[in-house]
Amino acid sequence: AVTRVRALFLATRSPAAPKGPLTVREVCAAYVQYLRAHKKTGDDAERRIAKHVLPKLGDLPVGALTKNQLEDWQRCLVWSDPDDPEVERRSKDTANRMLTNLKAALNRAFQDTDNGISTDAAWRRVKPFAKVGRAREVFLDQAQAKRLINACSGAFRDLVTAALLTGARPPHEFASVRVRDFRVDRQKGQPDLGTLTVDGKTGPREIILTQEAIRFFTAKAAGREPDALLLPRVDGSAWGKNHHILPMREAVKKAKLPKDCTIYALRHSHASQALLAGMNQQLLAENMGTSVSMLEKHYGKFTKRDRRQLIEASSLNLGLKLRKTAPEGAR
Repeated sequence: AVTRVRALFLATRSPAAPKGPLTVREVCAAYVQYLRAHKKTGDDAERRIAKHVLPKLGDLPVGALTKNQLEDWQRCLVWSDPDDPEVERRSKDTANRMLTNLKAALNRAFQDTDNGISTDAAWRRVKPFAKVGRAREVFLDQAQAKRLINACSGAFRDLVTAALLTGARPPHEFASVRVRDFRVDRQKGQPDLGTLTVDGKTGPREIILTQEAIRFFTAKAAGREPDALLLPRVDGSAWGKNHHILPMREAVKKAKLPKDCTIYALRHSHASQALLAGMNQQLLAENMGTSVSMLEKHYGKFTKRDRRQLIEASSLNLGLKLRKTAPEGAR
């Protein structure tokens, strides 16, 4: 005991400069480092936090945060436009996502007892805006998907086709895919099983391909080196975060599709068409790098329609011949 007390006494006399209280900025920086190490969302989180969190909260001590301060910050993220009610809904939806990120960063700091944060009550009591989330609404059917492909050309056409065929997250899940990541087993000279390995938001995964997708990627990989990019841009470089925006906007206009059809709608379209065709939800979730619960949340209307079709097709049919009867009291 005496030895430990002496060590503590010497530590308190250390000439190291005293450290100030832990700030929101420091907590968010540690959270971004965690995301970079364990997930694929570090860069995106850093940009969002720098834009929406740090300007107002960055220099505040975490231990001194109040519920009123956080709610005031939350309200400052909301915008309104008398001519467009969607502006307020979308900004509240963004505010909810940022609140989730901020709470995650603060909770990680709170769970580390070395940080000396006595309570999480300030942010735990801040509630998100209610009923501002909205399920994905742009789903292309087969005819619309074909029109979109025909409105594209060159490397962008390949990117759009690959996204529709696989349901992968475009463009970043294709950006680093190499020829070697496309694998085909052949029997008697015919492709029997094909997979594409991608590395994205949920980590590496193997996508099981349809025969049509196998033929498409076989053509893209033909005669090329294993380390070559499978879906490069026109200049041979990899697709970046915003390289798709302009060609997608032009293709949507040319194909006469809804204006809010973004490149992510290709993933939604793949999912909706697969569910309508009766694909097993667990298999689809694994192929797309998501969960069954997320499929049900965003594509529930398609699964309900599919369930009705399956019930009609497989339920017991008694062959009853029911005669028409007049409503009671109408006789």
